[in-house]
Amino acid sequence: MPPSAYDLLSHPEQHDIKEPLSAFNSRVKQEQLEELFKREGNHTFFLPVAAGQGHSFNRQQG
Repeated sequence: MPPSAYDLLSHPEQHDIKEPLSAFNSRVKQEQLEELFKREGNHTFFLPVAAGQGHSFNRQQG
């Protein structure tokens, strides 16, 4: 079973995600949406990572 969206938000480093997701994880908790993000199934979640941390979209990919 793939990880839930909540697992990805809570522990991105365990899933080889290098971007910090703490801002989005905090928002999910603030809005009390943990159960939504923990649901099992084949769901796709898009996280605007750069927007959450003030990163520039102009950075070079290596």
